[in-house]
Amino acid sequence: MQVLELANQPTSVKDIHVACEELLGRRVLYGSVKDWLSDNCRAGRVARVTQGHYQLKQERDARSASARRSENRRTALNSSSESADRAKPGDSEEGRVLHVDDETP
Repeated sequence: MQVLELANQPTSVKDIHVACEELLGRRVLYGSVKDWLSDNCRAGRVARVTQGHYQLKQERDARSASARRSENRRTALNSSSESADRAKPGDSEEGRVLHVDDETP
């Protein structure tokens, strides 16, 4: 991940592989780099820009996803509190709803 952070642009698998080896100071299997890229693409942390070129997902994408989750939570909370506010006058305290048209109290 550090290699892609340092690159800060779409980078070829070959260049990612070379940079990993330089960063770690030892040999790294090319297949291991490809597997890591594939796994992280599926997990949403890395984007495949074109065939053989990858980059980290943009921070703004991550923030917007987080913002969307927060907005969804707020919307869900608001709708549940609005539902409680719209209780009918005949609602019972035990949670049973009694309607005016019901024959039983």
